[in-house]
Amino acid sequence: MNVPYTRMNETIRMVQRMGGKITGVHISGDIDTNAPNAADPPKAGKKK
Repeated sequence: MNVPYTRMNETIRMVQRMGGKITGVHISGDIDTNAPNAADPPKAGKKK
C-alpha cells in the first residue's frame, strides 16, 4: 500500500481498526532536508 508520509498515522490507525496488521514500513524519498544524517560526523565549532 502506497501512502503519502503525511497520512501515515491515519492509515496505520485505519488498518488496525479493520483488524489488519502492519508488518513493515518502507519510506522513500527526501522527507526532511534539514535533518542531520546519522552517518555525518559532528562539525567542530570555531574556537576563540
